[in-house]
Parts: sequence; structure tokens; C-alpha cells
Amino acid sequence: DDSYSVMKYRYGVVTDPSSRRYASLADAQAENGNYDRLPVLPAYVAVVSEENRDGRTFYQFNVGWMEASRVQLLTPSSFRGLLLTREVDFLFGWVLEDTTSVNAAGTAIQPYHRYQVVHDVPAVTENPGFIAVGADEWLPADKVALTDTSLPADAGADTCHFIHVELPTQIMRVYHQCQLVFATLVSTGREPAWTFPGRYSIQTWFPHLTLTAPSWSTSSYYQEAVPYFMTYIGDLGFHGAYWHDDFGKPVSHGCINLSPADAKWLYEWAEGWMGATVIISK
Repeated sequence: DDSYSVMKYRYGVVTDPSSRRYASLADAQAENGNYDRLPVLPAYVAVVSEENRDGRTFYQFNVGWMEASRVQLLTPSSFRGLLLTREVDFLFGWVLEDTTSVNAAGTAIQPYHRYQVVHDVPAVTENPGFIAVGADEWLPADKVALTDTSLPADAGADTCHFIHVELPTQIMRVYHQCQLVFATLVSTGREPAWTFPGRYSIQTWFPHLTLTAPSWSTSSYYQEAVPYFMTYIGDLGFHGAYWHDDFGKPVSHGCINLSPADAKWLYEWAEGWMGATVIISK
């Protein structure tokens, strides 16, 4: 469904410390003293509207206006996970970075691109450090993230409707009636802001939420209108990330980042299940 890739806002980043956020469009045109500055740089902003005045372009944010030349517009990730309708008896997943497959002798066969979907195939020989993806065709094991449709052991016998995040692989799986229905790559917390393993539940939903670092955090950030935020403990939650395209790697401040399309799918799925179980596994 292409509608999952449609976003309410355009997004941008402001990096110049001299940039001013004016109270109104007229103030921005006049460049008068009625302004403030964004609290943290880089600042990620949501563009609500655009106005052209006397050959100059201005962007309206949820709060304030800024000349467009001060804002670098972003292109959010187009990555999307996989919806599953049946069990499969093989490992499947994604290529994490551009690479080339080889045969057992090490001769290059064909290129594979980041986020390309792959699955393993039975191999008649062993090739340590590689995954078989075809007849005598191998990909480096560290360049792919693979999973399967089986129930994870840490779910427990009575848990059949839950979200499972595996920290080592950076893969999220969603189960309904004990069947895998969705799988994707995520980005969890990067040192020192680790995402902690444990068993939690979805607590709150926010269609859009501006994120700033809490007082106890060692990080500093400002991200406007973050889409599809769902908390599972305290300030930590699942949400769309429009400012990076590093899914499959731990890069967040502790939350679990998804592509915008995946975040929308998960948000809609979880809305129908108050307190959906979340299992984060190490």
C-alpha cells in the first residue's frame, strides 16, 4: 500500500547557528527582532507550509517561520519491511550494505544492493563466513540480516500476539495468533544509549511528537513531529525516523527507530491491541 509512504509533513534540517525562527511570516520578511533560535543543532524540523514573498521563500514550522535557504530538506527513507501471509521453511532477510556474491572459489557472480531481500538455500558444501543464496552462490554473512517465521523461544507458551525485537540482528518481527505477520529492519540504541532487553507493553500512542533529550540523557537532540510514536517504557518507544536511513544498525538514542512506512504499519496494528506485548531480546 503506497499510502504508508505518504507523510503529513515535509522535513528538513537546520545546521547554521545564525538561523532565526521568527514568530510570524511578516517578522521573517522584515528580519526584525521578534525571533528565537532552535534549541539544539542540528535541528530537525517539520515544514507545515511554504510561502513566497518578493522573490524569497519561507517555511512555516509548527512554531514559527524561517527563510527556506536556512533549511535543507530531507528525503526520508523509502525502506519497507515484509508482510507475510504464510510460514516459510527458510531464512529470509535483507542485504545490509552493497556487496557482491561469489562462488565457492571466490569468483564474483553478481552485485547485491542494500535492503535487497534475500533468502538462504540448502547448500551441499560448507563455506564458513558466507550464506548460500543460490547454487554455488554465496554472500558474506556479515553483510546480511536473516530471520525466520518460527516463534522466538523467549515469547513463552502463552504469548501469541506481540512485537519482538532482536538486538543482535536489528530485526523486528510482529506476531498475530502465533503467526509471523510482519518483519523489518530497525535501528536500536547506540552506545552509550543502549536499548535494554526485557519484556514490556505498548503504553501510549502519539501520531506526531516533538522529541528533545530528557534531563537525565547524555544526548542532545531536537526532532519535530516525529511520526507514529508509541512508548513501551518511560520515554522509550517505537517511532518513525525521517532523519536517517541506517536501518539494520544501532544508531538511535535508545528508542527503536523504524522507517516512516514501517512505523505507520506498526502504529495501526498496535492501536487495535491495547497493551500489546513487546519483547526485546539480546
